Amino acid sequence: MLHGLVQDGSSQNTTAPLDGPTLSARGRERGVLVNAMGARTLRAVTHLDVSRAQCEAAALADVEAATDWYVDEAGADVAARFVVALEGAYEHIARHPTGGSPRWGGELNVPALRAWPLTRYPYLVFYVEQAQHVEVWRVLHGARDLPATLAEPETPAR
Repeated sequence: MLHGLVQDGSSQNTTAPLDGPTLSARGRERGVLVNAMGARTLRAVTHLDVSRAQCEAAALADVEAATDWYVDEAGADVAARFVVALEGAYEHIARHPTGGSPRWGGELNVPALRAWPLTRYPYLVFYVEQAQHVEVWRVLHGARDLPATLAEPETPAR
C-alpha cells in the first residue's frame, strides 16, 4: 500500500476510488512519479537512478543499431546520410536546446526531457538540457512504443 496516496494512511477500503490524475498529483507531492494516462490507467516512471554514462551508452547503442540496420537494409550511403542527419540534429540541439518538443517529457513526468526529429529519417533524439551541457538519453525510431522504450534505458533499440 502506498500510504497517503490512496487512503491517507487508513487501512480501511474507500468506497470512492481515486481517478488517475488525482493519484498522480498525490504521488508527485510525495516524490513518487506516476503519470496519469487516463482516468483509470497509470504509468510509473522508473530508472531515475540511471547515470549519465548509462544514458550515453544507451544512446550510442541506439545509433549503432540504427546505422547497422541502414547498412544491412539500404546500404552504406543511406547509413552515412543517417549519421549526417544525426550530426545535424546534435548541432541544432547544442545551439537551441529548448527547441525540442517537450511532449514525451510531459507524458513520462520528466519535464526536462525533450525530443528533436532527424531530417529525412524517422528517428527522434531524446535529451535533457543541463547547466553546462546537453545529455542525449536515446535516439529512437518514432514508430516504437516510445514510453515503454524510454522507461528501459539499458535496452538498445532501432
